[in-house]
Amino acid sequence: MSRKNVLLLKVVLLCLAGLLLYRIGSALFIGHNFHFTCHVIVIVALLSWLCATLYLWTEGEKPEAAAIRRNEAISLMGFSIILLALFVLAGQGRLLHGGEHWNTFPFLPGISVFSQSLLAVGLYLVPIWLIHLFLNIKIPLRASPLLPMVTMLVGTGLVLLYRLGPDIAIKSHKAGFTFLFWNQYISFLFSLIAFMVALLYLTPQRIERLTRFRYIYAFGSIVLICLTAVVGTEMHGRRLSINLGVMNFQSVELVKIMALFFMVSYFRFEGGFMERGRHLLGLPRGRYLAPYFIMWILVLLPIFLQKDLGPTALLFTLFLLLFYLGSGSGISALSGIIIMVAAGALSYSFGYPSMVRTRLDMWFEPFLYSQNIAESLWAAASGGWFGVGPGAGMAYKIPVVWSDFNFAAIVEEWGFFGALSVLVCFASLAYVSVRSAQRCNEPYLQLLGTGLGCLWLLQTMVIVGGNLALLPLTGITLPFISFGGSSLIMNFISLALIMQISSISMSKEVLTTLCEGKE
Repeated sequence: MSRKNVLLLKVVLLCLAGLLLYRIGSALFIGHNFHFTCHVIVIVALLSWLCATLYLWTEGEKPEAAAIRRNEAISLMGFSIILLALFVLAGQGRLLHGGEHWNTFPFLPGISVFSQSLLAVGLYLVPIWLIHLFLNIKIPLRASPLLPMVTMLVGTGLVLLYRLGPDIAIKSHKAGFTFLFWNQYISFLFSLIAFMVALLYLTPQRIERLTRFRYIYAFGSIVLICLTAVVGTEMHGRRLSINLGVMNFQSVELVKIMALFFMVSYFRFEGGFMERGRHLLGLPRGRYLAPYFIMWILVLLPIFLQKDLGPTALLFTLFLLLFYLGSGSGISALSGIIIMVAAGALSYSFGYPSMVRTRLDMWFEPFLYSQNIAESLWAAASGGWFGVGPGAGMAYKIPVVWSDFNFAAIVEEWGFFGALSVLVCFASLAYVSVRSAQRCNEPYLQLLGTGLGCLWLLQTMVIVGGNLALLPLTGITLPFISFGGSSLIMNFISLALIMQISSISMSKEVLTTLCEGKE
């Protein structure tokens, strides 16, 4: 038997032993203390394993397929065990705290909660391990932490929906919320299909060709937003998504990627001229600067007029960041920040659009103007160091908790260290993306990979800040965690891009090593 098979057998035996000990412990020590102790152990293990995964990669992972396969498999095994524990604790914890029995799976009525927990984690992890095998065949050279960290983030979102869905259904008297986990799981399967298709299509040659069409991406974004405003599905007085039959696709999720490609394409061909053509105060000359800012305004204006302020602020910040990275003009980026603050102040003063004043008032006085933020703050404040424990929280009372306030639910039930683990996972994902991009020789790949990593990080900062009232609340989703198919699909397509960029960078390293060896 090979070493890999022996390791896999040990992991399976460890999982079975852990489940057996938990069942015995639950029977002998009936009550919350034993359950909470297990929860604390899992949270500490999660934070430790995240650090170990990043350490394996940063300590000079060799650009060898065997080493990458081994490191990725080891990381996945650790996160698989942690997710197994989280699902079991979430299900049993809800029962311990007086929750009613529920059926997460519409096709299996009547099975026990413990069995549902095992089925949920099994259904999730089997496709993940198949993707691991798929990656070993198609792109053997890649950054090994990417798949394990995304696995942990998506799994966290599914654990939250599995635990909160039944309570939301009871509170709202809508039985459909019971199947939140199942609905998101279907979106997850579609996302994996999109990931595999994107990975096969986005070869290095195609990525190079895709970064040539500057203005097509900009005009395409404008057309898509305008089309959504005309034929989109109306919700809360706004048209932000298009009904595709199987799902409502939020067009702004695609616009974010198209806008990023426009920026990368523009700086690929104009960045050198902008650096050489400095003018007053170190600003690029107008003939190079004007087209970029005109397209910037044209892309952002339709989103702003639709009162979709979260993506507007996100894209504005991303434009500024990419402009700084692409042109090296710090004064231009600083000017953009001043313009953004001034525009927000004027919009608040004149009350147009009204959404700006509403969101800022909610931020200034959440307990007076916003029940959502007030309940989110109460939930976060009750978390403590390790949270109140799985099933013990009341985050289900927060309106739209499944899509807008996931982080508040994490802080309440997982505590400071659980929330820190999630933030470390996001930061590590962005770090690996940026570092992989910087290893590439081509500047456009460096800019594209850095932009994707920063996009994930900016989204996380904005939504976490909104949940904790550190920033105005926006409609941005927490990447990989929030409920929603369109966001999940586009994030997995972004992951495919990052995988290919990391593969390109590592292939260059292998080639360099071989050339040095011949010399």
